[in-house]
Amino acid sequence: MNLERRVRCLEAENRRLKRWFVLVLVGVGSVFLMGQGAAVSEQVKARRFSLVDPSGKTLVDIRPEGPAGAAIVLADNRGGFEIALRTKADSAEISVTDKKTKTSATLEASKDGRWLAFRDKTGVVADLGTGAQGPTLVLYGPAGEALMQSGGEGPSVSTTNAQGQPVWRRP
Repeated sequence: MNLERRVRCLEAENRRLKRWFVLVLVGVGSVFLMGQGAAVSEQVKARRFSLVDPSGKTLVDIRPEGPAGAAIVLADNRGGFEIALRTKADSAEISVTDKKTKTSATLEASKDGRWLAFRDKTGVVADLGTGAQGPTLVLYGPAGEALMQSGGEGPSVSTTNAQGQPVWRRP
Protein backbone atom coordinates (compact mmCIF):
# COMPACT_ATOMS: atom_id res chain seq x y z
CA MET A 1 0.00 0.00 0.00
CA ASN A 2 1.30 3.33 -0.88
CA LEU A 3 1.24 6.35 1.34
CA GLU A 4 -1.32 8.27 -0.68
CA ARG A 5 -3.85 5.47 -0.48
CA ARG A 6 -3.31 5.05 3.27
CA VAL A 7 -3.96 8.77 3.82
CA ARG A 8 -7.21 8.57 1.81
CA CYS A 9 -8.38 5.58 3.89
CA LEU A 10 -7.53 7.40 7.14
CA GLU A 11 -9.40 10.51 5.97
CA ALA A 12 -12.48 8.43 5.06
CA GLU A 13 -12.36 6.65 8.42
CA ASN A 14 -11.99 10.00 10.18
CA ARG A 15 -15.10 11.33 8.40
CA ARG A 16 -17.07 8.19 9.37
CA LEU A 17 -15.98 8.56 13.00
CA LYS A 18 -17.00 12.23 13.02
CA ARG A 19 -20.45 11.30 11.65
CA TRP A 20 -20.87 8.59 14.27
CA PHE A 21 -19.73 10.97 17.01
CA VAL A 22 -22.33 13.58 15.92
CA LEU A 23 -25.09 10.92 15.74
CA VAL A 24 -24.21 9.56 19.20
CA LEU A 25 -24.08 13.11 20.61
CA VAL A 26 -27.49 13.96 19.10
CA GLY A 27 -28.92 10.64 20.37
CA VAL A 28 -27.65 11.14 23.93
CA GLY A 29 -28.84 14.74 23.92
CA SER A 30 -32.28 13.66 22.68
CA VAL A 31 -32.60 11.05 25.39
CA PHE A 32 -31.61 13.64 28.01
CA LEU A 33 -34.09 16.22 26.67
CA MET A 34 -36.92 13.68 26.41
CA GLY A 35 -36.44 12.86 30.08
CA GLN A 36 -37.24 16.45 31.04
CA GLY A 37 -40.87 16.90 32.18
CA ALA A 38 -42.98 19.95 31.48
CA ALA A 39 -41.94 22.90 33.57
CA VAL A 40 -44.21 23.43 36.59
CA SER A 41 -44.71 27.03 37.57
CA GLU A 42 -45.37 27.94 41.18
CA GLN A 43 -47.55 30.88 40.16
CA VAL A 44 -49.37 32.06 37.07
CA LYS A 45 -50.31 35.75 36.88
CA ALA A 46 -52.82 37.38 34.59
CA ARG A 47 -55.46 40.07 34.75
CA ARG A 48 -58.20 37.71 33.59
CA PHE A 49 -58.72 34.02 32.84
CA SER A 50 -61.49 32.72 30.59
CA LEU A 51 -62.35 29.13 29.73
CA VAL A 52 -64.33 28.84 26.51
CA ASP A 53 -66.10 25.96 24.80
CA PRO A 54 -65.26 24.90 21.21
CA SER A 55 -67.69 27.49 19.82
CA GLY A 56 -65.99 30.31 21.73
CA LYS A 57 -68.66 30.89 24.42
CA THR A 58 -67.25 31.66 27.87
CA LEU A 59 -67.95 28.95 30.45
CA VAL A 60 -65.70 30.18 33.29
CA ASP A 61 -64.48 33.73 33.81
CA ILE A 62 -62.09 34.78 36.59
CA ARG A 63 -61.62 38.54 36.65
CA PRO A 64 -61.14 41.63 38.78
CA GLU A 65 -64.35 43.47 39.60
CA GLY A 66 -64.44 47.04 40.81
CA PRO A 67 -61.56 48.71 42.59
CA ALA A 68 -61.10 46.07 45.31
CA GLY A 69 -62.93 42.93 44.25
CA ALA A 70 -62.84 39.83 42.10
CA ALA A 71 -65.37 37.49 40.50
CA ILE A 72 -65.50 33.86 39.43
CA VAL A 73 -68.43 33.33 37.09
CA LEU A 74 -69.53 29.90 35.81
CA ALA A 75 -72.06 29.87 32.97
CA ASP A 76 -73.68 27.35 30.67
CA ASN A 77 -72.92 27.64 26.97
CA ARG A 78 -76.51 28.56 26.10
CA GLY A 79 -76.49 31.82 28.09
CA GLY A 80 -79.10 30.59 30.55
CA PHE A 81 -77.74 29.82 33.99
CA GLU A 82 -74.89 31.47 35.85
CA ILE A 83 -73.27 30.95 39.24
CA ALA A 84 -71.11 33.81 40.48
CA LEU A 85 -68.83 34.28 43.47
CA ARG A 86 -67.92 37.92 44.01
CA THR A 87 -65.87 39.85 46.49
CA LYS A 88 -66.08 43.61 46.89
CA ALA A 89 -64.31 46.12 49.10
CA ASP A 90 -66.77 45.55 51.97
CA SER A 91 -68.76 42.42 51.11
CA ALA A 92 -68.87 39.03 49.41
CA GLU A 93 -71.71 37.29 47.60
CA ILE A 94 -72.76 34.10 45.87
CA SER A 95 -75.51 34.33 43.29
CA VAL A 96 -77.40 31.86 41.11
CA THR A 97 -79.11 33.45 38.11
CA ASP A 98 -81.36 32.30 35.30
CA LYS A 99 -80.59 34.92 32.67
CA LYS A 100 -83.47 33.88 30.42
CA THR A 101 -86.19 34.40 33.06
CA LYS A 102 -84.19 37.10 34.89
CA THR A 103 -84.62 35.38 38.25
CA SER A 104 -81.92 34.98 40.88
CA ALA A 105 -81.05 34.13 44.45
CA THR A 106 -78.16 35.95 46.13
CA LEU A 107 -76.48 35.33 49.47
CA GLU A 108 -74.48 38.36 50.60
CA ALA A 109 -72.32 38.96 53.65
CA SER A 110 -71.00 42.37 54.66
CA LYS A 111 -70.06 44.30 57.77
CA ASP A 112 -73.70 45.46 57.94
CA GLY A 113 -75.24 41.98 57.97
CA ARG A 114 -76.07 38.82 56.07
CA TRP A 115 -78.81 38.76 53.41
CA LEU A 116 -80.56 36.25 51.20
CA ALA A 117 -82.40 37.99 48.37
CA PHE A 118 -84.73 36.49 45.78
CA ARG A 119 -85.36 38.44 42.59
CA ASP A 120 -87.57 38.11 39.54
CA LYS A 121 -87.68 40.20 36.36
CA THR A 122 -89.33 43.09 38.27
CA GLY A 123 -86.64 43.28 40.93
CA VAL A 124 -86.41 42.14 44.55
CA VAL A 125 -89.23 39.83 45.62
CA ALA A 126 -88.05 38.89 49.11
CA ASP A 127 -85.18 39.67 51.48
CA LEU A 128 -84.28 37.62 54.50
CA GLY A 129 -81.41 38.82 56.60
CA THR A 130 -79.90 40.11 59.73
CA GLY A 131 -78.35 43.50 60.17
CA ALA A 132 -77.86 46.22 62.73
CA GLN A 133 -81.59 46.17 63.60
CA GLY A 134 -81.77 42.39 63.97
CA PRO A 135 -83.40 39.71 61.82
CA THR A 136 -85.64 40.97 59.02
CA LEU A 137 -87.97 39.47 56.43
CA VAL A 138 -89.32 41.76 53.71
CA LEU A 139 -91.70 40.78 50.90
CA TYR A 140 -91.93 43.23 47.99
CA GLY A 141 -94.67 44.03 45.48
CA PRO A 142 -94.30 44.27 41.71
CA ALA A 143 -93.34 47.95 41.85
CA GLY A 144 -90.58 47.28 44.39
CA GLU A 145 -92.60 48.51 47.38
CA ALA A 146 -92.38 46.62 50.68
CA LEU A 147 -95.72 44.82 51.16
CA MET A 148 -94.86 42.96 54.35
CA GLN A 149 -92.01 43.37 56.79
CA SER A 150 -91.14 41.46 59.92
CA GLY A 151 -88.50 42.65 62.35
CA GLY A 152 -86.05 45.41 61.62
CA GLU A 153 -87.28 47.74 64.35
CA GLY A 154 -87.68 45.10 67.03
CA PRO A 155 -90.10 42.17 66.94
CA SER A 156 -93.01 43.22 64.72
CA VAL A 157 -94.95 42.49 61.54
CA SER A 158 -96.25 45.21 59.25
CA THR A 159 -97.89 45.59 55.84
CA THR A 160 -97.87 48.56 53.49
CA ASN A 161 -99.89 49.72 50.53
CA ALA A 162 -98.62 50.24 46.97
CA GLN A 163 -97.24 53.65 47.93
CA GLY A 164 -95.20 52.13 50.78
CA GLN A 165 -97.37 53.64 53.54
CA PRO A 166 -98.04 51.43 56.59
CA VAL A 167 -101.44 49.76 56.59
CA TRP A 168 -101.09 47.40 59.52
CA ARG A 169 -98.46 46.77 62.19
CA ARG A 170 -98.23 44.48 65.21
CA PRO A 171 -97.20 44.98 67.99
